Amino acid sequence: MQYYPASSTSARITMVCILALLGSFLLFSITSADIQNDNGMAEYEFGQRGGIPLPEKNLTPQEIAEAESVAAAEVGVNYVYPVPLYGQCWSPWRYYQLGWCSGVSICDAGCAMSCGAMLNAYYGANYNPGTLNDWLKANGGYYSGCNLYWAPVATASGGKMTWVTSYDWTYVAANLTIVNQQLDAGYPLICEVRSSVGMHFVVLTGRNGSTYYINDPGYGDQTTLNARYGSPAQAIYGIRVYHGNVTPPLAATYVNQSYPSTMTAGETAVAWVEYKNTGTTTWTHSATCLGTSSPNDRVSPFYNSANWINNKRPSDVDQTSVTNGQTGRFSFILKAPTTPGTYTEKYKLVQSNSTWFGSEVTWTITVKAATGN
Repeated sequence: MQYYPASSTSARITMVCILALLGSFLLFSITSADIQNDNGMAEYEFGQRGGIPLPEKNLTPQEIAEAESVAAAEVGVNYVYPVPLYGQCWSPWRYYQLGWCSGVSICDAGCAMSCGAMLNAYYGANYNPGTLNDWLKANGGYYSGCNLYWAPVATASGGKMTWVTSYDWTYVAANLTIVNQQLDAGYPLICEVRSSVGMHFVVLTGRNGSTYYINDPGYGDQTTLNARYGSPAQAIYGIRVYHGNVTPPLAATYVNQSYPSTMTAGETAVAWVEYKNTGTTTWTHSATCLGTSSPNDRVSPFYNSANWINNKRPSDVDQTSVTNGQTGRFSFILKAPTTPGTYTEKYKLVQSNSTWFGSEVTWTITVKAATGN
């Protein structure tokens, strides 16, 4: 497929999602944090109109640092969902009329709709920006010409995805905990940002700690939010949340566990935890491990050099392979530290020493002094 090269796209980006040709509509001013919109109604997607600029937040370095520190414990993940990429200026739909707006093309202002096409394709609905635009025109997906309703984007999928809600952070730091919760649960997000002159939308497809991967329809490429739009707390103006039925590559459900609540200093004891594989990736020796968490890759005081992989990896999966629907056990031998006290041990699953997934288990173990010491 053809699309504008980077130099040409940079010039075109001034038109991305800016429908200055459409009369004078009012802008909404929202000041509260984490405002949700559950009805799937449209939001204005224009850059400037009548000389009135879109609101832009100007956070201080301290506000950005505080917002991003809240999610600091959640940085130990690395994944990208295989969301198909569509550029709004790709052929053949680049010159198609967007909605019912005469003289406005998908290339001019179809970023939000193109993001909706990407999510539809990810969840198994056979759409691209051209065909989704046609469906929305025929089924009430636009109002006042080419303002997009969010809920019909999901309706077009035929049940493969559903509209959930939206969050607005126009004047405040983005709540990255909410962003991470949705992404980590397996749901790519439509994300509102600001381009050089106005509102723009991209798809958040995954993250590596606090670096967020995106599909950008304006440029027709894949990059990171951080590299193109800056600090996530500042750059994310809102998210549109859809849920679907795609089984993620890596997912797990806690099943059972066994560990000693009391140990004597220097004593060893067998412990294990079981998870059900609910993802598409087969777990294997060496690739799928139990790792220390909170923070990820901390050094455990219960490290046993005779049994553990290393001081941050108690065990890999016991079975040779664990496929979707099967339960894997991770067993290992704890060695109590020499200093008495109450210890809290936390573990999560980690794939290939980089991608953390599944729920965290927490063990509280009291270590008593050895007899005679």
